[in-house]
Amino acid sequence: MRWLDANFATFTEKCAILYAGNFWSFVTVGAWCFTAVTPTITAMCNRYQPASHEKIHDVLGVLVPPIAYRPGLGPWGTGPFIRAGVTGMECVVGQWALIPPFAKERINRKIMTNNARSETVATKPVFRQAWAKGQRCLIPAMSYDEPCWETGANVWWSFRRRDSLPWMLAGLWSDWVDHDTGEITSSYTMLTANCDGHPCSPMHKPDPKLPRRRPGQAHRHSAC
Repeated sequence: MRWLDANFATFTEKCAILYAGNFWSFVTVGAWCFTAVTPTITAMCNRYQPASHEKIHDVLGVLVPPIAYRPGLGPWGTGPFIRAGVTGMECVVGQWALIPPFAKERINRKIMTNNARSETVATKPVFRQAWAKGQRCLIPAMSYDEPCWETGANVWWSFRRRDSLPWMLAGLWSDWVDHDTGEITSSYTMLTANCDGHPCSPMHKPDPKLPRRRPGQAHRHSAC
C-alpha cells in the first residue's frame, strides 16, 4: 500500500461546487477547490475509510447516529453520509451501494451500485430518480484506495488529505422501503468521473486500445 498526501496546489485539474436551492449540485470546472464541505468527484472507488463519528462532528458540527461502522468499507458496507435535512445538514448511516426504488431486495450482488458515473447518472435507471430529485450528499472519507496500474501490475494506493481533514466525496442517496416489512433502508453511491487523459488515469486498469503511459509520467503531475 502506498500513501499519497494530497497537496492541492500541485494538481492541474480541480473540482468545484455550485449551489442549487438549499443543497449542492456538482460540476467539474478546470480548478480543484477543496474545503471541509466542498465535494470531491473521484475516479471509481471500491474501498475507502469513512471518517469517525467524532471527526464528522468536529468538522461539520453534525451528530452521527450511534450506529457502528467499520474503519474500512467495501461495497454494501455501512457508512455515514451527509444530506440536507429539514433544518440543515444531517448525518445518516446507510448502505454504500444505492438501492433503486424498484429493487425487490436490499442487496443485489449482480450489479455494482456503489459508484455512479457522472456522465450517465441522469439516464441510468438505478440512479436517475435520485439525481432528478436532487438527492445529493457528501461522503466523509479519511482516505480512499485506488489500484495503480502504471507498472502493468495492480499496486494499491491510498489517497488522503495532508491537513488530516476528511475528503467530502460527492454522492447521491436514496431511501428504500422493503415491501414485505415496511422497513426503510438508506443507501448512497459515489459520483465518479471519467479519468481518461487525467493525471489519475493510471489508477485504473488501462484500456489496451489506448497508448500506454510511460512509468512515472502521471506522478510528475500528481505527487506532492
